[in-house]
Amino acid sequence: MFDWISKIVEAISNSIGNMVSFLGTQLANAVFDAILKWFYEMIYNAVADFFTEMGKMGAEMFDLSWVQATVTLFTYFGWALFATGTVVAIFDVAVEYQSGRANIKTASINVIKGFFACSLIGIVPIELYKFCIALQNTFAHGLTGLMVSGKTVDLSGESTSVLEGCFKISAQTTFNLSTFCA
Repeated sequence: MFDWISKIVEAISNSIGNMVSFLGTQLANAVFDAILKWFYEMIYNAVADFFTEMGKMGAEMFDLSWVQATVTLFTYFGWALFATGTVVAIFDVAVEYQSGRANIKTASINVIKGFFACSLIGIVPIELYKFCIALQNTFAHGLTGLMVSGKTVDLSGESTSVLEGCFKISAQTTFNLSTFCA
């Protein structure tokens, strides 16, 4: 006679059991996904940090005294070539002036370009190398964040956003081929 009550209680308990099982499965999937994302991010960041540290060890090479002496030697060699080139340019202008074909403006611009080249030869390549190592680490961590979050962004858009963060470039800045080829 009360068999229908036991069926209702059984149906309610089955529904509650199925709901708890479903929620448990969803919770376990969410926790497992979070753990896998965390694990992936930690491994990838560790690899990125490893390569950054390897690059920094390469950059520390420029702190060695014999490397600094070699860089200084080539810097002095560059300055000697600049001085020789300046003397040759002056004599070239003097010879061309006698025939009326002298172009002092072009010779002056070439001397200025040589001066800037000699001024930067010992500093810029080393600092660019160090900057590239830091930029590589920034991009690696940024790409890890993209992969873990699951966002789909084009590489150029992500690169621009990283550069905007590093150099505070305004978002309205556009780069196109005509900018560099003009």
